Amino acid sequence: MPKRPKVWFGTLNDMRWIDAPVANFQSNSTGFNYSATTLRGDGFAKRSALTHREFTLTWAANTVAEHAALLYLLSTNELLYYVDPLAMKTNLLPGFMSHYIPNATVFTDDIPHVATPGTYNGAPAWSWNPAWIWQIGQKIHWPEGYKLWAGCRGDGTIQINETAVTAVSEFDGRYVTTQIPTNNVSNPWGEIQMWASSRISSICLRAYPEMQVKTINDVPNNYGPFLPGMGYGALQQKEPYSIQEYSAAIDGYEVAVTATFVEKVLL
Repeated sequence: MPKRPKVWFGTLNDMRWIDAPVANFQSNSTGFNYSATTLRGDGFAKRSALTHREFTLTWAANTVAEHAALLYLLSTNELLYYVDPLAMKTNLLPGFMSHYIPNATVFTDDIPHVATPGTYNGAPAWSWNPAWIWQIGQKIHWPEGYKLWAGCRGDGTIQINETAVTAVSEFDGRYVTTQIPTNNVSNPWGEIQMWASSRISSICLRAYPEMQVKTINDVPNNYGPFLPGMGYGALQQKEPYSIQEYSAAIDGYEVAVTATFVEKVLL
């Protein structure tokens, strides 16, 4: 049997390699929205600036033994984290952590911001500009055996765990500049802080196998325009997972697993 591709998935303190779900799932952005028509015939619409994603993952038929780790993680009733292989090669941050989102109340409107001076390389029009050391969002996970590379654009510094990352100018165009040391070999994670008075228009994190990318010069395609976050925030199960049984024969018993998730933006 060909080897199944794997993804890094689990709870805050228990991330594991599990079989990848069926490819090409649809991820829908969802938020509050309202529209109406006035007595004069005018129309208007309002929606939340922040959105979250909802999606369904299906894991193909396999033996219960092979799906055991997945079934355990789905039964924990904890927040779950899904590290997408595509996001690791582009920007594994969720979108709400990779750049400033105008009018996103509670999360970013409390943080001072300024206009980005020139939008070189497609840089966002606005930049974070906190007056204090700011803890950004949620913990970020990357797989064991991988190195995390970080970069940011603007003026100033962000810090991931104990490592400072100095911003490059939007005109510079590099995605990542600094390798982040692994703080936990079997379950690496990071927290991002932005130093006071920094002006940061975007942040990019990428992860690659440590045997393939050993130095900054090995990072592929490490120059170009702004990359938005493609990763996911912490996930909650929308409802209990479901199992589809494919055979009742003792020697050939296999199940497929389906679960629907809601992304948490504010923890």
